[in-house]
Amino acid sequence: MMEQLLDFLWECSMETTIIQAQRTDCRYKEAEAYAQKVQKQVRKKKFLDKHFQAIDKAISAQNNLAVEYGRLAYCQGFRDCVRLIVEAMDEKN
Repeated sequence: MMEQLLDFLWECSMETTIIQAQRTDCRYKEAEAYAQKVQKQVRKKKFLDKHFQAIDKAISAQNNLAVEYGRLAYCQGFRDCVRLIVEAMDEKN
């Protein structure tokens, strides 16, 4: 039951809080702007299609790894926080 509740709360948080943070967090917005700038610079280069595809594949694989690490870290932090709250509530009772 607790696991299902954690999963539900985590999904709700990912669909609302994270999206709001992306819109307002200065460091995220700076990183996003920098990524767009670099992508624009890369598009201006005259790579052969096969070279561009190889570069894109390598970068995409690394990005996917970073995404999965972030997902795991966020989920673990969320679970740790909820456990601490539950433990604190149990100690009061």
